[in-house]
Amino acid sequence: MSAHWTDRSSHEFHGSPFTNTMVYGFYDGKMIFLEPMMTKAFLESKPNETKAISVPAKFPKPGSYPTSYRVASDATTKQIRVELTAFKVRQ
Repeated sequence: MSAHWTDRSSHEFHGSPFTNTMVYGFYDGKMIFLEPMMTKAFLESKPNETKAISVPAKFPKPGSYPTSYRVASDATTKQIRVELTAFKVRQ
C-alpha cells in the first residue's frame, strides 16, 4: 500500500462537498501513480467535463504525464468513461 496525497486547493477542502478529485500515490518517497477519484453520486449525475490536474514540479522519471482528466457519459450506451488526457512530455 502506498501513501496517498491530494491537492489541498481542491474544492472539497474549501467548503464544497466532495464529488471528485485527483489522488497522487507515493511509495518509498516517490510518486508512482495518479488516480481520479469520484463518488458514485457524481458518476450517476452523468457528468461530461474535463478537469485540470495539478502537476508536480518534479517527476520520478522522464516520460509522458497527463495534465487533465475527462469524465464523459454516453446516453446511448449508458457508459461512463474516465480517462487521463492531455499528456505532455516531462523531464
